[in-house]
Amino acid sequence: GAKGDLDAAEERLSFARTLIDTILQRLKDLQAARDAARAELAAAQADFDAGWQYVHSNDPDVGKNPEQALAQAGALLKEANAELQQARPNWLAIVKQALEANRLADQAIANARGEVAAMNALREQAQRAQQLAAGEVQKINQFVGLHENDLPGDTPERLAALQAELQAAYAALQAAERSEETARANNLRNAVQGYTDVAQHAEQLYSALYEAFQQLDQLRHELAREVEAAERALAQA
Repeated sequence: GAKGDLDAAEERLSFARTLIDTILQRLKDLQAARDAARAELAAAQADFDAGWQYVHSNDPDVGKNPEQALAQAGALLKEANAELQQARPNWLAIVKQALEANRLADQAIANARGEVAAMNALREQAQRAQQLAAGEVQKINQFVGLHENDLPGDTPERLAALQAELQAAYAALQAAERSEETARANNLRNAVQGYTDVAQHAEQLYSALYEAFQQLDQLRHELAREVEAAERALAQA
């Protein structure tokens, strides 16, 4: 009867409400997924651009790994943007691709910064070694200039050999500025080793020259005493 019709109508109305609520919820979820996908994609693109900017700004100090990671991130961003152009984009796939691209870009920046920091540390080490070596060589030059006539005859040759070592270390340092990546790091290490050797050899040479000078000076004083004693003896004869 009428009650049955009313119950059936109420049931259909309830079903319609549920269906509408489901559709509205689905639309909200879709909108949320779309917003999330676009936000993640924008964030990944920003990190990707920042990564390449950093790598390009420090290219000679950065190796291939950060560039490879950024290339992978770029490929994922390209796929995500292509999916975004579809009539019914797979928002979940876009989010996953954007997140992975973001991770790769962040990793690339972190690795690049680490490589730049390591290269700067090598560069600073080379500069400190250069200053130390130059100071040691300058000390010898000054000593030789003051006591040239009292030093062994091979002093000029030994000093020239030391200067040649200093020039070789400087050449390695200059080569580092002209080279990139691994070659730059190797040249800096060579410069550090070269300058360290120069400082060590300069210290050894200075000790040898100073010892020779002291011996000659001692002989000179002994000779002076003997002459003085001889003169006294003659005066008393």
